[in-house]
Amino acid sequence: MHVQSTHFVISWNVPRITTPDKKNHDAHEAAHLYARRLEEYYARYQQLFGITDRNNMRNRHTLMVFEEHEQALQAGPPYTMLQGLPTVKHAGGAKDESVVVSWWDKGEFPKETDFWRHQLHHMLHQFTAVYYDLAWFKVGEVGLNPPWLHDKYGWLDEGLGHWFEIDYDRRARTYCTREQTVDSRWGGDDWRKNIYKAVSGGDLVSFAEVITKPTPSLTAKEHQFAWSWVDFLMSRDTLAMGKAMKLAKQKRETREILKEAWGLSMLDFETAWQAWVLETYAPKKGAR
Repeated sequence: MHVQSTHFVISWNVPRITTPDKKNHDAHEAAHLYARRLEEYYARYQQLFGITDRNNMRNRHTLMVFEEHEQALQAGPPYTMLQGLPTVKHAGGAKDESVVVSWWDKGEFPKETDFWRHQLHHMLHQFTAVYYDLAWFKVGEVGLNPPWLHDKYGWLDEGLGHWFEIDYDRRARTYCTREQTVDSRWGGDDWRKNIYKAVSGGDLVSFAEVITKPTPSLTAKEHQFAWSWVDFLMSRDTLAMGKAMKLAKQKRETREILKEAWGLSMLDFETAWQAWVLETYAPKKGAR
């Protein structure tokens, strides 16, 4: 089943799904449902960050969803130049194309909610990848290349992906490097509780070190801290996040990004973030 909307092309090969409202949808209805949801997601993302279509080098994203893993394995290389499960993706390149190829692994995504949350994370990476306006650069100047935050700003890349997952249903279970989910100390769904305990107990990671790491090098613990750093920055000013991503595409240092986007020095950021965590993530009275 193929459905095209303003910003998305959906290629769907799962016969039937059941959504959280207990409604059953055949493949045709499911493809339209995901197209509508993705358009709403795209609009919210752009509104939060002050982004318009003209800021992007591509404004149409393709999502391919397969029922069988063999199908996804065959589709991955020609459309993303990658092969893997459950999801591979590509954005940029000669044609600036944005494609996500995903296998609905019922073992990993037993409910439709789980699969949709997974797509929220991966599509966020697609949106940020194509946010690359040539007007930002002088003639002959090249910014972040390839345009993924993945390589140079892993904390921002994964922090944003997790932020939208947790914003959806308070869970984040998508790691772009599968091995990083293994650390049991940093498992579970309540990331607020984990970070609150870490900050109140002085069990911190080094912000200065983590911001130098690409996405694949982040540990499970660092993923959760990255989410919390982004959560704090989003609470202060979401439009500043759009400016921060623009500065990242211009290959600015994180300390410069914090200063120009939010008016925070590195020390100010860490101090304010810790105080905010202790106030915002503190267990509520009467909660178990």
